[in-house]
Amino acid sequence: MFSDRQDESTLFYLSTTRQLAKPLTDDTLATLVALLSDEVAPSAGKTPGIQSMSWMLSTDRTRFQSFSGWLSPDGPAAAAGNPTHLRNSALTSELLGEFAVPPVTTYYQLLVDQRFGNR
Repeated sequence: MFSDRQDESTLFYLSTTRQLAKPLTDDTLATLVALLSDEVAPSAGKTPGIQSMSWMLSTDRTRFQSFSGWLSPDGPAAAAGNPTHLRNSALTSELLGEFAVPPVTTYYQLLVDQRFGNR
């Protein structure tokens, strides 16, 4: 049913979800965006095999998710132990503060990615 074909439409993801003990403040959110944009993304982008990074924050500001996309099915597992990933994860966790529950890491395979030009 699934293809073993490795192309740009087949990505494998490492996702980490952090449930925060309290919502992020405006100041912490601004600092987080700067950290992700100026430090985490540039260093992560140098990791061999990485294709993308995305970060999302729930609208109530209590759940933070990070996603890294990889062409190889081995990429997410390898990334989980990569020193750059571990450093970036520690920096992000330190800024986010106390967690309600321990972070959860999950691996995904992208099945369909449909983009629309609607604006």
